[in-house]
Amino acid sequence: MALFSKKQSDTLSQYVDPTGELSSKEFRFGYWYLTHKKTLRNIGIGVLVAWIVVTLGISLFIIGQYAFFGYWQDKGMYNMQAVEFEDYTRLQPSYSPVGLVIESPFVYESSPGKYDIVSAVDNPNPRFVAHLEYHYVYDQGETAIHTAVLWPRTHHVLPALGIENTSFLSRTKMIIDTMKWEQIDAHDIFDIEPYIASHSNFLLDNIVIERQTVGSEVLVPEVRFDVTNDTIYHLWDAEMYVDVRRGNQTIAILPITMDNFMAGETRRITVRSFADITSATTMNLIPAFDVFDPDEFMSL
Repeated sequence: MALFSKKQSDTLSQYVDPTGELSSKEFRFGYWYLTHKKTLRNIGIGVLVAWIVVTLGISLFIIGQYAFFGYWQDKGMYNMQAVEFEDYTRLQPSYSPVGLVIESPFVYESSPGKYDIVSAVDNPNPRFVAHLEYHYVYDQGETAIHTAVLWPRTHHVLPALGIENTSFLSRTKMIIDTMKWEQIDAHDIFDIEPYIASHSNFLLDNIVIERQTVGSEVLVPEVRFDVTNDTIYHLWDAEMYVDVRRGNQTIAILPITMDNFMAGETRRITVRSFADITSATTMNLIPAFDVFDPDEFMSL
């Protein structure tokens, strides 16, 4: 059925608004809208209901799919992440230092009326340098305060040398007065061990140990050896300790310092000690300077 019959259309087209504000076309559209308003409303409601049904159906489908499949997939993925992700608690040594491993001090007579106290120490941290101030106490008194720089993952010694006393030092104990940790920035030095090796490669060769006469009668053990700076760096003051060992046991620590120690240079060193170094089986060099301080080295 046509929206407008021919007769009705002709009648409406003949309408003339006496005010001139409503044209025949506008009048016809208004008449059509009023007569079809209910039908248009039903169409709108139908479209809205169809939209709700479609969207609700899609939502329910997605929720059901996640409940039966997606949830268990996510749970499995979470469990896999818990296995694969790094346990950062195991990386704690990279972010904060762990304690030093310090052995009990031992005492020996280095010359008449003078004694040395030494404790071996290991710094197990891969990127932390320890700056120490320490001293020793014993029954008869205490030593002066000494300083030490302990490199990462390196064996060191903490000596107090030449302590004058009328009798052997007993009940010795080391006291750490201050300890400051310095973390080496990976942007400055990425690989610590090769850096240390390239800056502290010193060779100890041609070792001779024998007793020499001091004065008229006293025979004192004397050790002579060569130290070679097998690096490309010149040092202002190469402070080191010679760790004299009998088997796995340290029997004496001999301090040496080489001023203006140039790259490739070899020096002959002579040291005397009343310690029983004649029974030594091995000797090792332990650098005592700060290998991370550029002021220790001359400009190339």
